[in-house]
Amino acid sequence: MPLDAHLFASRLEAEGIAAQVMDADTVYAVGAFLGSLARRGVRVMVPESQRAAAERVLAACEAGEYAIDEDFDPG
Repeated sequence: MPLDAHLFASRLEAEGIAAQVMDADTVYAVGAFLGSLARRGVRVMVPESQRAAAERVLAACEAGEYAIDEDFDPG
């Protein structure tokens, strides 16, 4: 989903990894006309030199390491 891709790209950037979301606009446009997502979906691109670091961040995200606790109090 485009929103997930943008959130992930933001997390990567917070970790010092250059990231760019690709094809989000296409997914929205195709979905609006055809009622489904584009076949290729959304991509988050990073430089090859930062790929391993980005994969570690992805694994941490999928493991819930960045999840907000239910008792979170913003202040």
